Amino acid sequence: MKIYTKNGDQGDTCLVDGQKVSKAHARLEAYGTLDELNASLGMSLSLIKADTRLPLDISKEWQGWILEIQHLLFNLGSHWATEKELDYLPAFDSSKTQKLESAIDQLDKILPALKNFILPGSTVLASSLHIARTITRRAERAAIHVDKNLVGIPYVNRLSDFLFVLARAANHYANEQDIVWNPEGQKPKDIS
Repeated sequence: MKIYTKNGDQGDTCLVDGQKVSKAHARLEAYGTLDELNASLGMSLSLIKADTRLPLDISKEWQGWILEIQHLLFNLGSHWATEKELDYLPAFDSSKTQKLESAIDQLDKILPALKNFILPGSTVLASSLHIARTITRRAERAAIHVDKNLVGIPYVNRLSDFLFVLARAANHYANEQDIVWNPEGQKPKDIS
């Protein structure tokens, strides 16, 4: 299979259903953002694998979560890449959202209660997960224009929550504190 086709050289492309649209079409923005999110999660997955502060069983579990999410995002992108309901697309149902909720609940049990807004950061892994979280939010905003049947909006909404909690857990396992938002913008005393 050739990587390049030259079919999009004039600024148009085809959706999964064969409909020709502009590359500025809302559907391309939506599933393109899922693609960007998937790439960002690939970076987070690499960082999880490399993080020696994570217990091996936790690392393996998180790798499994991220890899499953990456596959599901590909499935969801296929739904967002068509204006027709196509019976050959991979199934996408509410059980995927419930699975994220279970993972969030599991992670919340090990974390201190959240009493303040926090800033993205502390560890490299947490930072990468926060970047993925913000891309997830953008995908959700883009989906509002194309996901009329709510095929994936609840899942994407919950995914951003999951990535937020996973970022906090990454800091927790690294014995790093979350960075508490200081509305005064003052530098904490212990940073020089």
